[in-house]
Amino acid sequence: MQSNRGTSESDILEGTPHPRFSSKLIGHEKAFQTFIKSQLGGRLHHAWILSGQKGIGKATLAWKIVTELSNEANINQDYDNSKVLLAKKIMALSLSNLFLCRRPYDDKLKRLKKFITIDEIRKLKSFFQMSAIENEWRIAIIDCADDLNNAAANALLKLLEEPPNKSILIIISNQPGRLPATVRSRCRSLHLKKLNESEIKEVLTLSDLDINSITADDRLVLSVIADGSAGMAITALNNNGITLFRECLEIFSGFPNFNRKQIQTLSENVKNNIEKFKFLSGILLLIISRLALLTALSRNLTPTKEESALVIKLYPIANVPDKLAELYSDLSKLFLSCEELNLDTANQIFNSFIKIERKLVGN
Repeated sequence: MQSNRGTSESDILEGTPHPRFSSKLIGHEKAFQTFIKSQLGGRLHHAWILSGQKGIGKATLAWKIVTELSNEANINQDYDNSKVLLAKKIMALSLSNLFLCRRPYDDKLKRLKKFITIDEIRKLKSFFQMSAIENEWRIAIIDCADDLNNAAANALLKLLEEPPNKSILIIISNQPGRLPATVRSRCRSLHLKKLNESEIKEVLTLSDLDINSITADDRLVLSVIADGSAGMAITALNNNGITLFRECLEIFSGFPNFNRKQIQTLSENVKNNIEKFKFLSGILLLIISRLALLTALSRNLTPTKEESALVIKLYPIANVPDKLAELYSDLSKLFLSCEELNLDTANQIFNSFIKIERKLVGN
């Protein structure tokens, strides 16, 4: 059973198959074994939060858990055929004991809604109230809980306070700290680590992306953008991320006078496109945060060639790490408000570079 049977899926990364189609869990076997030990020990909590950076494989782990819990009721003496049939049912979202809660599709506007609404949580509650087949787990996935609006979060809390028997709720969250403390306190948490470079490379290989032609310099930039997230690496490769990263740094290299024409050209790339805006603004915040650490002489980062040259130029500025940290905080709020209020995306990027320039110059 599933919610959101629209033509688009909110819990899928562009250019990749949905996580339920993934046959391999990469980098998180330890987390999976933690869940299995809890199951085998008869101490399986009714609600789990899978947390960690976006794009590291939380949903893939969730669907592996779905498969594991569904094996009991669906795998019979005809092991091979029943396992294939189970996999097909999961891929088709046709398991009667499964509910997927995610941002619904708006048929009127022909697009996904911005939030998981209270209606979706009501559907989830109705699902858990249905009679289950003997010894069958009722399993629900919320992907992701960061998309819950306030009403939906409050409704989820009431559901967690009175969990049905033989039920499991898997809550995926990139930023669990933003969930109500009352929700977090009623769940067991599994925090997933960032992926290392070899694990990311393995994911990219499985995604059929051409990574063999990437130069050593570009691989370093891709590693910087990915920051342990295979999903972000895929997004970067699909959205010209390496070039955008370098274009941003090229604008920074003009300090103390940023090139307005370059800023305008870069800003036009995200005009009236919120997804491109989110990606570019994320790269800009990443650069600012890295420059803050690099100018503070952090030894935990390996700078790109472009960053090394820029740090030399910025280092003499008084209190530059603090200024960059303040910029990161201010721009994070600005970018979030742009998404929420549907502001002019191109204008926000342009004004952000002007704000950076003035802050660093001291105006």
